[in-house]
Amino acid sequence: MKIYKFRSLTNETEYCRLRNILETGYFWCSNFQDLNDPIEGVFSLSGKNDEIIRSGILDIYSLKNKYKICSFSGIEGFEKPSIWGYYTSGFKGVAIEIEIEENKVKKIDYKENIPEIFSREIADNAVKNILTRKLKSWESEDEYRYLIESDNNYHKIGKISAVYFGNPYGNLSNTTDIQKNKKLVEYINFRKRLTKSIDYWNVKVENGEVKKQVEIYGVNNQKNMAQNNINSTKDETNGSLVEIYPKKFIQKYLIEEIRDVVFRHPFLAFSLIAIGIEFLGKCMLIECDHWDIKREESFRPYGNGMDLLINIDSRYSELNLKDQLRNGLIHTYLPKSKIVLSEVKDGSKHLEQAGERTVLVIEILYRDFVKACHAVIEKEFDYSDKMNTPFFIENSKQIY
Repeated sequence: MKIYKFRSLTNETEYCRLRNILETGYFWCSNFQDLNDPIEGVFSLSGKNDEIIRSGILDIYSLKNKYKICSFSGIEGFEKPSIWGYYTSGFKGVAIEIEIEENKVKKIDYKENIPEIFSREIADNAVKNILTRKLKSWESEDEYRYLIESDNNYHKIGKISAVYFGNPYGNLSNTTDIQKNKKLVEYINFRKRLTKSIDYWNVKVENGEVKKQVEIYGVNNQKNMAQNNINSTKDETNGSLVEIYPKKFIQKYLIEEIRDVVFRHPFLAFSLIAIGIEFLGKCMLIECDHWDIKREESFRPYGNGMDLLINIDSRYSELNLKDQLRNGLIHTYLPKSKIVLSEVKDGSKHLEQAGERTVLVIEILYRDFVKACHAVIEKEFDYSDKMNTPFFIENSKQIY
């Protein structure tokens, strides 16, 4: 069967998360308390006395917390413009089509009332009944749920078979004019970045329903499209060895591979970004024709790397990331006393003050780091600059 996962695509964090899904097939699965229904998992329990009821409530709560949940829509939900409007920020996003065995997901049972459980029924099946039942007011979502007992949040679910992009105002005589809107331009740019490497379809609204457009786009017909800066950087083959140039290195390793670490191993990602800032700074040392910098001059590349971040957010100028983040993590696996490491899910705000310490949120730090990477990629260097000589041979990983 086919089910659909909706994702917005309106900022760098959403772009990175979506690309990670498409490249790995892994989806984020939540605890029931983190879903958007304010009475998610609520039930009515009947028993012989209050003590049995209290005990039953605790038992069911414990059982519910064992599960991780990922929500999808069936084809009826896919075809409803209102679902696209809500879950993709007004068609500024995608529906990922997944092929999966029917017994791997549970269809939501929509009822007028919350589930009623009797104390003698408390068991795993009763908990699954609670977690796959919602009020009828949610019925338009045509929801299916993947449930798994696990401590991990990321799970590979089915096989991704297609990606459908929202195309807001895409079928009008004045589409070009309307899509000059700032938010639409940002979405279209994110869409272009993704569609250079995947097959995809657009959708259109017809007679009040969302329809899949017939034409296919993607990797099979991208040959004649203009290539972006990174694809135009040198990447030469010498027999079985591939010479990787610095801009290609930045794209492949600093942007793409660190991105995977950010969402799976966020603590380790801080170390990689801290080191990456220094590398970007070395790229910008135009007067230096080599990569090995004397220890007494090591402040120069890090200063250049920090300048790239400061151009993105001036608040970075107040931090000594070289000492507080890089040196702390490299020498002790801990940041120094003026830095706090956090994630978006913790609810912290990036670069906010927590007493005398500054909070770094990995997803936002990575977003800014990617912008700094692109600033280096987009810069034109002199032909004789080290940026136009091979950095390493990919097969042996030998640095020149």
